[in-house]
Amino acid sequence: MEELLSLYQTVSKKTLRISKTLGIEGKQLLTPDDDYNNLQEFNAAYEGTESREEEMALEFQQLMRENPNYENIVKTIPQKIYSGKDGSGADRNGFFFCYELPSKRPDRTWTKKGEGFYKWYFWDSATKEINEQIYEIWRVIKSEKETPR
Repeated sequence: MEELLSLYQTVSKKTLRISKTLGIEGKQLLTPDDDYNNLQEFNAAYEGTESREEEMALEFQQLMRENPNYENIVKTIPQKIYSGKDGSGADRNGFFFCYELPSKRPDRTWTKKGEGFYKWYFWDSATKEINEQIYEIWRVIKSEKETPR
């Protein structure tokens, strides 16, 4: 079994490298059903490392444990929240936006507040580019209670 898993890992890494090198859309190779995010998560689980989603989820759970009333407080905050994190000394500076976007249901009606999906955007002031990668944005915007605003 160990030999088979080692072979699988080697092939998956090479396939992923080929896919990235060739710029194949969606980082997929061979068939449209090959999902390399799942493959990376499998490798992370096999190797005992946390996936990006696990890292964010664990930090969120810790935040909730340390602040038991936080969820109730958030529900009372208006839809629009503004904040500023001191960017001096930061690797990246820019603006973060998070939007809840409605979506159309199969019956052609629109979702209501709290039923849509969320999109994160980070405009990098140095590169003038917009990043939509949640994990990368999260790493830039996360802060502690002591973080200067």
